[in-house]
Amino acid sequence: YLDEPAGTNSTSRHVNSFSLLAGIGDYKKQAQALEKTSIPVRPATAGFMLYWTMEAKFRAGMSQAALDDIRKVYGHMLSFGASTTWEKCDLTVGDHPNEVEAAGSRCHGWSAGPARLLPAHVLGVQPGEPGFATVKIEPNLCDLKWAEGVIPTPKGIIKVRWEKGTELTGTVTLPPGMTGEAKVGGRTIALKPGENVIKGR
Repeated sequence: YLDEPAGTNSTSRHVNSFSLLAGIGDYKKQAQALEKTSIPVRPATAGFMLYWTMEAKFRAGMSQAALDDIRKVYGHMLSFGASTTWEKCDLTVGDHPNEVEAAGSRCHGWSAGPARLLPAHVLGVQPGEPGFATVKIEPNLCDLKWAEGVIPTPKGIIKVRWEKGTELTGTVTLPPGMTGEAKVGGRTIALKPGENVIKGR
């Protein structure tokens, strides 16, 4: 689980991410290894490898850590006025003007991971069957008070809004012909096409 060459103390969050995502070995041990490597040895960078690390954290039950990663890295880009996702993001640069020069491609598809991660893991929208023939929704707002989004699927648009009070409540609107289920507060709720209002008990 740990990428530790003999005689060194280095670890690799990438090795642990892919080990966890592949389901190799003991899941709890993999998650612990990923937690151990969450403090990067080198500056965090956006890009496809950061996407897989955040995906692994969400799947390992480390959703808050993954959301904090998104805030840290993509918040850093925003502080420099980014309106697209950069190829690279050096968190050690601070307010130095060379950060923009170090960004590489200023509009890099591999760095757009949060566009999938936030709907899939915070809003909790996942296909129940291939092609979104059905949908499974299990939100996890972490420290957010509310979250909403619009998710395009082959069958049409899914609209979701969640609000955190004493209990999690929300509205899920499914396109015609789509059904599914939502897991909220220990309950499994059947979803029908159109608007589904999910209230507390």
